[in-house]
Amino acid sequence: MVIVILVAVFLKQLAWSTFVPLWQTPDEQAHFAKVQNLAETGREYIEESNNLSNEIHISEQIIGTDRDFAGNNKFTYHPEFKTPYSPDLEKTLADQPRSARTEYVKPEATAYPPLYYKLGSDVYRIFYFRDLLDRVFAVRFFSGLSLVGVTFLAFLIGKMIFSDEKTALWLAAMVGFQPMMTFVHAGVTSDALFNLVFAAFLYFCLRIIDGGLTLKNLICIGAVVAVAAVTKPQANIMLFIMAPLLLFCVSRKQLFMLVPVGLVLLFSARDLIWRLSVGAGFFPETEAKKVVLDASVWEHLGFTLRHTYFEVLPWFWGVFRWLSLGLPDTLRKITNLVTVASFFGFGWFLFKKVRQRKFSRQFWMIVFLAFSALVYFAAITAFDFGFRRVNGFSFGVQGRYFFPVLIPIMSILLIGLKPLGRLLAIGMVILNVIVFFWVIGSYYSFAPATFFSEAGQFKPEWLKFPVNLVTLGSYLICSLSLFPLIMKRK
Repeated sequence: MVIVILVAVFLKQLAWSTFVPLWQTPDEQAHFAKVQNLAETGREYIEESNNLSNEIHISEQIIGTDRDFAGNNKFTYHPEFKTPYSPDLEKTLADQPRSARTEYVKPEATAYPPLYYKLGSDVYRIFYFRDLLDRVFAVRFFSGLSLVGVTFLAFLIGKMIFSDEKTALWLAAMVGFQPMMTFVHAGVTSDALFNLVFAAFLYFCLRIIDGGLTLKNLICIGAVVAVAAVTKPQANIMLFIMAPLLLFCVSRKQLFMLVPVGLVLLFSARDLIWRLSVGAGFFPETEAKKVVLDASVWEHLGFTLRHTYFEVLPWFWGVFRWLSLGLPDTLRKITNLVTVASFFGFGWFLFKKVRQRKFSRQFWMIVFLAFSALVYFAAITAFDFGFRRVNGFSFGVQGRYFFPVLIPIMSILLIGLKPLGRLLAIGMVILNVIVFFWVIGSYYSFAPATFFSEAGQFKPEWLKFPVNLVTLGSYLICSLSLFPLIMKRK
C-alpha cells in the first residue's frame, strides 16, 4: 500500500511546484544560477566576481525578489505584497535573448559541491531552447522527485524500527507531507538531493544494526558518503554519526572488518584531516577571524535553546514568502505543543525501556536514529557558536537545516505520541493541505474568475489553466484517498 502514499506525494509535489511562484522557495534563484552556469558554460564556478545571469536578475526585478544591500526584497516582511498581474510582464521575461544567460551582473550563485547542479543542468539542457520559465520549472519537478525517494526510505526505516507496515505507513505519510519539507522540495535546491542521500545513509546504518556489519552494507554506506560529499559540505557530519556504530561493530568480534571500516572512516574524514593539517578550523566561515563576541559555551547553549523554541521550531513547520509569512498562530501553537510533548513522550519511552531492560534490536535502531538527530543538532550548534564568536551575531539557523534528519525527528514524534499515531499521520496530510492554501492565498486571489489565471502567471504554457486545475484536483483527491488507508485498523 505504500505505492498509494508515494503517488500522493508525487502529485502533491507537482501541485506545490506548479502553484508556488517563481523564486519563492529558499534561495531558489541562487541555486538555479549555478545550474544555469553549468549548463551554459560547462564550468562549475564562474571566474568573474559576478555569477548571476542578467536573465535571472531581470526576472527578479520584474517579480520583486531582487534583494537590496541588506538582503531584503519586496516580499521580505511584507506579507501584503503581490506581484502585479500583467501578461506584458511575463512576455518581457520570456523574450530575454539567449545572450542574457551568460551576462553576469552580481554575485549570488551558490558555491556548493556540484552533483545536484550537474544533474539539474542535464534537465536544463533538455529545455535549452525554451524560455526561463520552462527551464526553471523542469528543474523544480526534478527536485520534487527526491521527496518521493525520501518518503519510500521513511517507509523502509519504519518497517525496520516498528516491525509492522501500518506504523511504517504512518511514518511515511508524516515525512512525505511535512509542509515545510514539501515547500523546500518544490523549488530548485541542492537540499533536495542531500535530504535523499542522508535518508539513504540512515537506512544503511540501520541495516548494519539489523543484519550485522557486512561488506555489502559497508560498501553501500561508503557509496552514499561519497555521493553526499559532492552534494553538501554537511556530509562531514556523517562521520560523527557512523564512526561509533562502525567501531562498536568491529569491537564485537568483527576484527576482520577493521581494514574496510578504517578505509571508509578515513575517506569520510579526509576533508577534516586536510583542514586540520593546514592549520584551518573545522568551519571555513569562522577561520582566520578575530573573536568579537566572547560568548561561553553555556551562554551559547542557553541562546540556542531559546532560539530553537521561538524561531527554529516555527521555521521547521513553515515560514514562507521570504520570511514574511509563517503558519497561522493557532497552527503554530499546535505544532509547537505537539513537538515538545512528543519529545517528553520519547524520553518516557526510553526511561521505561531502560528500567525494564528491554533492549531489542528495534530499540537500538530507535536509539541510533535519536543519536543521529542529536549529533546533527550538535554540529549545527557548534558551527553557530564559532560563527557568533567571530561575527558578533548568529548565523541564523533555520528549521529546514534539520531536514536531513527529518525521518528521525518524525520517528520521535510518532514514538513519543504512539497512541495518537494514526491521528498524527492524518493530521500531517490535513496540515499540508491547509498550509498549501494558506501560502498560495498570500499570492493569488481565490476569486473563481481570476484564481487560475493569476496562478498561471510566470509559469510555462504547459502549467497554465487547465493543467494547473488538474494538478490541484489530483493533489486534493489523492490526499483524501490516504484517509481510509491510514485509518485502517489492520
